[in-house]
Amino acid sequence: MKKLIVTILIAFAALAPMHLDNDYLRTDTFAAVTIQPGESLHDVAGRYTINEADKAQLIEAICEINGVHADTPLKAGRQLQIPVLADADGGAASRAIAQK
Repeated sequence: MKKLIVTILIAFAALAPMHLDNDYLRTDTFAAVTIQPGESLHDVAGRYTINEADKAQLIEAICEINGVHADTPLKAGRQLQIPVLADADGGAASRAIAQK
C-alpha cells in the first residue's frame, strides 16, 4: 500500500507541471459553445484567438477540460466549455479577439 501511494505521488509530481505554461488551463472563466454541423475544435478555437501558438494551447485546454481528443470529430449539438482569458481591461476575451 505504501508503494502504491508513493508511486501515485511521484506520477502526480511528474505530470503536474506539464501545463504550467498554458494560461487557458489556469483560467476560471468559460464560454459555453454548442457545436454546429461540420465544426471542428480548430474552428471553435479560431473564434477565440488568431495566434496559432495560442490556438494550439486553447485546443489542448478544450480537449482536457471537456474530455475530447483533438482528432475526434465533434457531434453537432454537443456543448463544450471554452476557457476564456481576461483581456487587458479585465473583460472576457481570449488573447486578441472576442467570440464572433
